Amino acid sequence: MKIREICEKTGLTERAVRLYLERGLLHPASERRRGRTYHEYSEADLARLREIAALRGRGFSLEEIALLLDGGDADAILASRIAQLKEEAGRAAENADALGQLSGKGWPDGSALAQAVLRQGCPRVPADAEPDFGREDGLTREEKRRLSQNARKNLARASHRRRILAGAAAAVLLAAGALGWQHWQGSRPVSAVTLLSPAVFTDKRLLRNEDGEILLTARCRAETGEFLAVFRGETGDALYSSLFLGQEYAGATVCIDLPRREAEKRGLLDGGFLRMPWEQALSDDSFCLEYLSVISLQGDFY
Repeated sequence: MKIREICEKTGLTERAVRLYLERGLLHPASERRRGRTYHEYSEADLARLREIAALRGRGFSLEEIALLLDGGDADAILASRIAQLKEEAGRAAENADALGQLSGKGWPDGSALAQAVLRQGCPRVPADAEPDFGREDGLTREEKRRLSQNARKNLARASHRRRILAGAAAAVLLAAGALGWQHWQGSRPVSAVTLLSPAVFTDKRLLRNEDGEILLTARCRAETGEFLAVFRGETGDALYSSLFLGQEYAGATVCIDLPRREAEKRGLLDGGFLRMPWEQALSDDSFCLEYLSVISLQGDFY
């Protein structure tokens, strides 16, 4: 079975299945073709995915699920999960009682309410010592950190492969000599790069363009406004599970690549260099989908 079929049978998203693959919870048969890994899922993989989904539905972390399904002490892990749920339930009940005492008093504003909560001696929530903004799908900070480490490694490998391919392309062009020089000059890309900061991403999804290239797209809010961010090829694959929605990144480096003829037609060439009116370019989703690439992110990934 392919990933789409396995998702239809389990009700899971492709993103969830890829996450379980990255975390080593699944081990389907795989085959490497044209630089990409393709997985084939068996009935045993289907059964394991259903078990993972059931445990996730009851609030078990991915680490706990890995232990449970790989021979860990099920009774001990279950007892730990129950104790944690009871602790959380106790805190929730305490908060509900305390806030109930403040209800219906006609507070003039949020500050007045906050002062009343302070007078109650509200205990500090432990998580506030280390805020976890951008939380997504119940992932812990440690889970995000591990995903981000994997993403960085994948991005580094993708960058290395791109450098090799670029060198090979340059060698082919040199060997070709003057043949097709004029045509190549018109079609070879001219580029412009800028840093947009801060960057907050929403609504990410994977798709394929007409050439079969995998794209990870996400709405991005930055100082210049909102635009369609596009992560291409291996970069998109590397960040699929590690691009956290709603989280503020220090910045995103974006690149516009236009064929020279297209740049000339649009009047964007100045002395052989591409001069981009960035706000205008970023406001056009179809332009971004065709020519824009996010090539790096700055700041913490978690």
